[in-house]
Amino acid sequence: MSLGTTALLIIEHDASVRQLYARTLREPYLILEAQTVDQCCDIFAAHDIRTVIIEPHRPDGLGDVLMQTARSHCSPRHIPIVVCSVLDAIQDAHQSGVYRHFVKPIAPERLRSEIFRIVSNHHGSQVLH
Repeated sequence: MSLGTTALLIIEHDASVRQLYARTLREPYLILEAQTVDQCCDIFAAHDIRTVIIEPHRPDGLGDVLMQTARSHCSPRHIPIVVCSVLDAIQDAHQSGVYRHFVKPIAPERLRSEIFRIVSNHHGSQVLH
């Protein structure tokens, strides 16, 4: 899959953050967004997702369920999960199979370069760096 067709899934409750990530990553990636478990499942069924970016700490309480849904789809396919969160929960991230954990705010340039590196270099490892 070329980078131009590489699909990334963003699971972020804050619309302005979600839009910032989408704008930052739209070139060269196909950006897909989900807010519910059903949306996540539909996207995983229809697309070859290469990386998931998620904020698991949500005011609606769905963060744990969405994280579990992402893990259940990502783990067998060796898809990296990247947490961008307001909380510095690296210990929890490691236990949940997260590939990378960033504390918000993350500069758009850094997010872009980190996601590019992850997509380009990912070889099936789900180890937190």
